[in-house]
Amino acid sequence: MKSLTQFAVVLSLLTLIGCAAEATDGTPSCEISEDVGTNEMTGQVDGEDWTAASSGYQIAGAVGFISAFTLDAHNLLSIRLHHTTLFSFNESTGLVEVDDGGDVSDVFEAGGGPYEFFLGSASRDGGDATLTVEDEVFHTDDGDGAGGYLYIEAVTEGQGNNPDVARGCFYFDAGRDSSGEVLSVIDGSFSVSAM
Repeated sequence: MKSLTQFAVVLSLLTLIGCAAEATDGTPSCEISEDVGTNEMTGQVDGEDWTAASSGYQIAGAVGFISAFTLDAHNLLSIRLHHTTLFSFNESTGLVEVDDGGDVSDVFEAGGGPYEFFLGSASRDGGDATLTVEDEVFHTDDGDGAGGYLYIEAVTEGQGNNPDVARGCFYFDAGRDSSGEVLSVIDGSFSVSAM
């Protein structure tokens, strides 16, 4: 199902988030840092470098993919991914087209990937991020211009007692409706193992 409102949002994100890599065909993309360790997230949050730890990820039925990253008790990031997103560039209109992809619970598997996600509201847009900075909570579906992109390159199948590992990257803006404040997260990379 195409969402015309997402066309404008995605185009706004591509314009506003200048640090994010863009695919040669005009669709959103990002690069995974080679320095990110397993069960770790790196990136810049509101201009500050973060290296946060995670206990891993889980696939939780109707909710989909869930993972959380902790810098400290006052600074956290959680990600929920419900369904994948299919991005394409329409040369005749000059717009990025956004279509719903498969539900994570149906398509996410060891050996699978890549997977792309539009970050806004998990139920409406495919995925969402909740960011806590100094105990203030921000969401990708709140605030003017909030939203973003997440890419999972692959889910590497674990060997022996080692769990499966998902590696990816992201960028987004998250806001607070109560204040209108919006924070940017750029150059995000993560590597998380299945719980």
